[in-house]
Amino acid sequence: MLRLAVAATGYYNLETVSNLKREILRKRHTSDVTNLIATELRRKRERERYASLSTKQKQARLQKNREYKQRKKEATTSLSELEHVADFFPLRD
Repeated sequence: MLRLAVAATGYYNLETVSNLKREILRKRHTSDVTNLIATELRRKRERERYASLSTKQKQARLQKNREYKQRKKEATTSLSELEHVADFFPLRD
């Protein structure tokens, strides 16, 4: 659609581009579920999969995510501490 507008005019008209983007977004939000793009379908399946989990499985998943985030936070903290140590003890050439 955008290419047609550019081909007809020979240049990008910002107002035309803006209007086309707005129209595409409007159509996307008002379309039915069968026209979802791949990422939206993946997210929809993930939501359905999570909703079908038992309470115990949800708690286990949440705990696993908490532990992962904590490990990740500790790893970045230790790296920043190493950078501060390097400031006090610069490398010699």
